Amino acid sequence: MITHLTLPNLDRLSIRKRLGLGVAVLVLPLLLVTFSGYLLFHYTLKMMDEIYEEVSDQFVPVTTLQEKLLRSVMPPNDYLIHGNLDERRQFQILRREVDEGFKIVLALHFSDPQNRASIVNAHTLWLDAVKLSDEILAIEKPLGNAAGTHRMEILDGLVDQIYIQLRYATSSTVSDLRSRHQLLHQMRLKISMVIVVFVIMVSVAALIGSLLIRRWVITPLAELETGAQQLADGQLDFRLSVHSDDEIGRVARTFNDMATALKHDREILRNLSIHDTLTGLLNRKEFERLLDIELTRALRHGHKVALLMIDVDHFKKVNDHYGHPAGDVVLKNVAHRLGDSLRPSDLIARYGGEEFIVMLPHTDSKGAAAFGERLCACLRSTPIDVSATIQPVITVSAGIAIFPSDGENIASLTEAADQAMYAAKSAGRNRCCLYAEISHQGTSEQV
Repeated sequence: MITHLTLPNLDRLSIRKRLGLGVAVLVLPLLLVTFSGYLLFHYTLKMMDEIYEEVSDQFVPVTTLQEKLLRSVMPPNDYLIHGNLDERRQFQILRREVDEGFKIVLALHFSDPQNRASIVNAHTLWLDAVKLSDEILAIEKPLGNAAGTHRMEILDGLVDQIYIQLRYATSSTVSDLRSRHQLLHQMRLKISMVIVVFVIMVSVAALIGSLLIRRWVITPLAELETGAQQLADGQLDFRLSVHSDDEIGRVARTFNDMATALKHDREILRNLSIHDTLTGLLNRKEFERLLDIELTRALRHGHKVALLMIDVDHFKKVNDHYGHPAGDVVLKNVAHRLGDSLRPSDLIARYGGEEFIVMLPHTDSKGAAAFGERLCACLRSTPIDVSATIQPVITVSAGIAIFPSDGENIASLTEAADQAMYAAKSAGRNRCCLYAEISHQGTSEQV
């Protein structure tokens, strides 16, 4: 068939030379068709540039701001739980990051005024959230403080509203991009109609010329359009096939590079949203999501799940004696050792401050206790190499709760493990304690 005609070295010709050859075959009547295809190619290239700019300049900064916003509410919450004054400093650091994020986003140009209005509303709500966070962090006795808990509930509500406002801006951006791709599709259909009309008007030579143009120009542009639509739909694994070294081939390579970069950026954003920045472990929110899935599976299949709450003993002394940078090294080292002690099916996260939490599926109290003892022995047996002169011996206290006997949901199971951990601290630290062994004695006093 003519569509399968192969001519030597034609794939190396530029689009201009190919179109010139097509005009020679079609003569003058199809000059308009050639020019239309050429314009469609350049318009497609322009649309792809706009897609990249829109995603890079608007979508990524807003989603980055969303991730920073979610992390900024952790210090007030942790302060009410643990009363650690260091959370005030941590909040100020995160607050500056969010302020800087709003500064970047507010400086963006949005084609839709409602997008900017949603960003402004989000910033106004953020100022209220900052004020409320300062009030929480100013409470002298945060543990069990009812007023602080009430303020935290209000703060969570404010953060949800901010997140909704920011999500509106990103969803609107994606909707706008899809509209542009639909417009590009409509233009292609119009050009195709022009091609059909002129093909009817010309002779066999015009038919041959139109087929050549379709092979060299229209089909590659249709592939570019398909790729652009796949990208707009979030299919970042989609790649175009590169058949030549001409302009369209270079655009296809650019498209593939852009899709790879966007996928990499999205993976980075997801990684930042579910991992603790210091230790690299899962953060509390992601851990609880996965724990909920595992508890549901355990309830359905009737197996047990062990939950360990682990706290580094005398960690405040490490910070006081050696400084916070040394304390960070200690936390990262402890996290590394904990992670190396786990099975592939186990799960670990940084719960907050110097506390870690571990999930052991298909594990009863005996197995969990043996694991906890091995963990304590592993940590105390080898000093942590902070520097040549600073090599502290670190111990931990661990509390163990078993699902479903010690708790039927995340909240009750975590509370049981937390009580067992405090019991381990009360018993002298550097040990693990089962909730089942201390539950008959009542709730242990916090250390």
